Amino acid sequence: MSEHEQRAIRKEAGLNIDPETAEMTWQHGSGLDPYGLHDLTHEKDDYVQRNYFARSPGSEVWVWFGDLPDKIRDALWEKHKSRLAYPAGSGFGPLPPGHDIEINCTSKRPRYLIAAREVLRPDAAYNLVYLKFDRGPSGGGQAEMMGWEWGRKLLTAPVKDFGYGVLSHYIPVRELRPADELRMLVEQAYGRA
Repeated sequence: MSEHEQRAIRKEAGLNIDPETAEMTWQHGSGLDPYGLHDLTHEKDDYVQRNYFARSPGSEVWVWFGDLPDKIRDALWEKHKSRLAYPAGSGFGPLPPGHDIEINCTSKRPRYLIAAREVLRPDAAYNLVYLKFDRGPSGGGQAEMMGWEWGRKLLTAPVKDFGYGVLSHYIPVRELRPADELRMLVEQAYGRA
């Protein structure tokens, strides 16, 4: 079955999802290929994010939020955001009230902060993190916060399909807000970072 046929089946299943009874989950995965259909090992613009999925009870077909109709996706997010939005489960509330953080990670020097158009939330803070791994015998590594931007600003940025059927807004790294600004917002909201 082709990728196009698989996506069509998922989109069709998404039309029948009832937000009141839907099963929800999220998993870390590619922002360019949320279903994991491609080998993106050498894709220079790929990044890891939380991908949100829903299905009807008893169905085996999980549908990425980006393939759901707007009305169903918005209702699901509203009903379940307290357990889906980062930092859900971390003991922190939204940042500031009504906002949350999305973290996009990459192990390749990033050129852009990228967010899928269909699931971009205006009041979320999108944070780009560059993970540098030590390939030596000791292993380990470090994370560098490259910068961040509000979803509402990303919504005004250019749109591009990076080659895997997901239209995404993107902002060059050099145009992002400084990471320290996001740290200060967190400290002000919670009294700690």
